[in-house]
Amino acid sequence: MSAAPVRGRALRVLTEVYGGAGLDALLDRALDGTPAGQDKAFLAELVRGTLQWRGRYQHILQQFVRRLPADDRLLALFHLSLHQLLALDGVPPFAVLHQAGELCRRHVGEGKVGFVNGVLRAMMRRLLEPGNEGGVRPEALAEVFRGLEPGSVEYLAAWHSHPVWLVRRWLERFGPERTAALLAFNNGAVRPAFHVLRPADPGPMAEALKLLGLDLLGAETAGALGGRCLMLRERAPRALLAEALRRHPPLIVQDPAVQEATGWLLAGVPAPVGAVLDMCAAPGGKTARLAAAWPQAERVVAMDNRPHRVRMLRQTVARLGDERIEVVQGDGLAAPFPPGSFEVVLLDGPCSGTGVLRHHPDGRWQLGKNVPARNGRILRKLAHAAADLLAPGGTMLYATCSLEPH
Repeated sequence: MSAAPVRGRALRVLTEVYGGAGLDALLDRALDGTPAGQDKAFLAELVRGTLQWRGRYQHILQQFVRRLPADDRLLALFHLSLHQLLALDGVPPFAVLHQAGELCRRHVGEGKVGFVNGVLRAMMRRLLEPGNEGGVRPEALAEVFRGLEPGSVEYLAAWHSHPVWLVRRWLERFGPERTAALLAFNNGAVRPAFHVLRPADPGPMAEALKLLGLDLLGAETAGALGGRCLMLRERAPRALLAEALRRHPPLIVQDPAVQEATGWLLAGVPAPVGAVLDMCAAPGGKTARLAAAWPQAERVVAMDNRPHRVRMLRQTVARLGDERIEVVQGDGLAAPFPPGSFEVVLLDGPCSGTGVLRHHPDGRWQLGKNVPARNGRILRKLAHAAADLLAPGGTMLYATCSLEPH
């Protein structure tokens, strides 16, 4: 039996991400290139789950090797195998072992197959219940972390799979209990959610989504979101989400926390009648919210500076069908508009993203310790530029998904 194509795709994506590439575009291409009949959901879980728990798997691996592999392909292969052994039900250990050997042979080299096989067998003997079905032995897993002092920076970083520097920073700012809760939250399940744009009625929209085959949580989950948040019980196939958006233009995909934050911003602003600017707008969810909340605004400009993000914006705007929305490629620090052009400017600029790490399993590993301060300097410049674009008496709305004070 050769290496399963889905696992091979997962390993290739992980290797590139370990080398510094961004996850989203790579995973999208891998999913789009996966033929019908192969498990796209399994591919996504292999990649996202391995990245999420990369720090924990790295610590476990260190207990079984004298020196960590310098080759990203080999490191990713060990982490990928550990994710299947420790986190996924229904994947037999013997299948993981065999597939790891085949993947090593194809992607790393024949000379490393024995090494991979030996390390994984040692892990399986120590961490799993005996037998073909395996199953994690919790006491054995805890023993692997016994050398780290409970509650220490090193323990929290390894167990919760976060960079040491970030855990140390949060411990200093938030204390041990809040930091532990935040780390656990970042590893929690992510439930996709829709927002129903005004003036569409959320009730019939929810029924339409159920008929399409989407499993929604009860209306009580909307909470303070005013009933316009339709949350899914679990991740759904990308094709099904895309079909829901195609059929129902008043829907956008938007995290419940973002929905609530956007609602707070909109509630504090008198409805504008002039021009509105969303300064760093891609992928377009907040632009859609602005346009829907303020139907009397004569013009809504959605701007972003990178071509691929502008393409995302155009797709969102085309689906919405609101002719008032204009997409512009431009840099917020040198916007192609004269001063005083807008009644409202929304700035949700590039930040460290530490408040949304749960949604981006690669984000915690791509984030350098100097990034928050650097992005803070950029955001201050963007805020000054946004203020210059406001008409007299205008309003600037500022949003961030960072927990850092910068």
